[in-house]
Amino acid sequence: LLAGHKLQARPTDPNRQIDWGQLLVSCINLHIFYVNANRMADASLWLKTAEDLFEKTDTDPDQIVRDRLWIGFLLAQGRARDAWRIARSVLEKAAALADEAGDDVLLLLGNAGRTAIAVGEFEAARRAFALLVQLCEDRNSPDLLVSSLGYEAVALFRLGKFDDGVEMLSRLVREERELRAMIERPLHQFGFSGSHETLYDNLIAALHDSTRLRVLFDAIQSCKAFAIGRAAPRLASTHEVSATLAPESVFLEFDHHGNAGRCLLIRPGDENPELIELNADYDTVLAAAVDFERRMRWARLALSDAPFDSLDGVATTVLHPVLSRLGAETQRLLVAPAGAAARLP
Repeated sequence: LLAGHKLQARPTDPNRQIDWGQLLVSCINLHIFYVNANRMADASLWLKTAEDLFEKTDTDPDQIVRDRLWIGFLLAQGRARDAWRIARSVLEKAAALADEAGDDVLLLLGNAGRTAIAVGEFEAARRAFALLVQLCEDRNSPDLLVSSLGYEAVALFRLGKFDDGVEMLSRLVREERELRAMIERPLHQFGFSGSHETLYDNLIAALHDSTRLRVLFDAIQSCKAFAIGRAAPRLASTHEVSATLAPESVFLEFDHHGNAGRCLLIRPGDENPELIELNADYDTVLAAAVDFERRMRWARLALSDAPFDSLDGVATTVLHPVLSRLGAETQRLLVAPAGAAARLP
């Protein structure tokens, strides 16, 4: 990107004029790259450079692209209230913007809607994403449709409209399956999942705060399956899982979304899972897993069980809260781990 920008700014052909429009696109791409890399000082530099070029080229007269970039930049820094100052005015004129309905308008409305969720303006978010769903359907934009359905479901759950939210969530899963069926390469499946990780975080966090634990279980399965690149996962309901368990068994569905750990426990015959909140920081679990793998390489040579001793700390936060809920009749655990915990024994 930097090399491309250099060529745009200083053409090597003496007969070639600077294409200011392409130079602006190059600056925007560099800004987005540095935002995604969490290098905010560099991102700020390229955004300000792009601002100057917007003025120079007299493009973006309605500030649609600039507002989109600034809202995304502020959200990435955790400055949701600052982003809301821009997003609120965008949502107030959403109906007028919808008449233009270009890609930049769709992305702008999406950023404004996410900001509304971040600051607790859930009704404003619901209206924004309901409009976006309609626009995406009209324009046949399946990728943006999937995220819009997900964020509308988040807003509905936060508003306490659970039946509507469940319907939206079911539609999200159907649309995502159809979209992923068109993605052939596993690497692209992972890339698609990465771009929706923030959406998954918001969905799970919204359901975690509700009492609809069966829906939470379904959502966690969907998020996990898509995250590991499954285009058409086979999802089991709470009833299906509990009906297959032997009397002495329990099923443990671990999850870590929204920077919070949780486990859903299902016993034989259960209609609803039991939610166990875990005080397990993701980075701590990851560090324990990496340390365990390093110790295991040496332990295989020394025939030592010392690596397992190193797991006492993480077991206190990940496993002990779950074991304390089990009775003496439980003899077998069926474990579905999540994230870094999948690397623990």
